[in-house]
Amino acid sequence: MFAYSLPTFAFLVSALLGPLPLTLGPAPALHAELYSQAEGQGSYLLGPERPTLFTFDRGSMSCSVSWGTLSAPGPGPFSEPGMKLERVNFGMIVFSLEVASFQVKEDHVTMTETARSITTVNDDIVENAVYQFTAEAVDGGPAEKDSFSMTLHGDGLMFDAHTFEPAEGGGLVSGDVVIGGETS
Repeated sequence: MFAYSLPTFAFLVSALLGPLPLTLGPAPALHAELYSQAEGQGSYLLGPERPTLFTFDRGSMSCSVSWGTLSAPGPGPFSEPGMKLERVNFGMIVFSLEVASFQVKEDHVTMTETARSITTVNDDIVENAVYQFTAEAVDGGPAEKDSFSMTLHGDGLMFDAHTFEPAEGGGLVSGDVVIGGETS
C-alpha cells in the first residue's frame, strides 16, 4: 500500500496535519517550574526486534513502533495470538490530539486525553482510531533508569487497555526523560 519507513510516515502525517491546537489549563503555582520543564524523548525495547520511540512535553505526546519492514508482506518479528497475528511486520504511530491533564509529582509525569493512531500490519493499514490515552514518564536519574509508558483506552481498539512499556527491568536504549531541569 505504501513503502515509507515509519519516521518518514510520521513526518508526512505531521506535514499533512500541520500544528495541532492544544489547550492546557494553568499549571498549579507550586509546580509551575516543573510543569514547564518536564520533557523526554528516546527509545526502548518491548522485546527483540521491537523498538519503540517516544517524545513528550507539556503540550504533546507521540509514540511509534516499526517492527519489521512496513511495506513487506511478511514474515516479521511480531506475533499476537489474541489478534490472530503471527510473524507479521507491524507499525503504529500514536500522536496526541489534545492534552487535558499534565501532572508532575517529583520525578513522575502523568498526562492524559485524546490521541489518534494509525496501525499497519504488513502492507495494510488495519486501524485508524481516536481514543483516550494515559502516558507516564519517570526521570530515574541516568537515562537507563528513566521510563516511559503509554496505555490506550477505547472500546474496539486492537490494543484497548494495553500498556506499551519497556520489558521487565529494561530502561531506555537511547534518549532521556528530564523533569524539573535536572541533567540525567
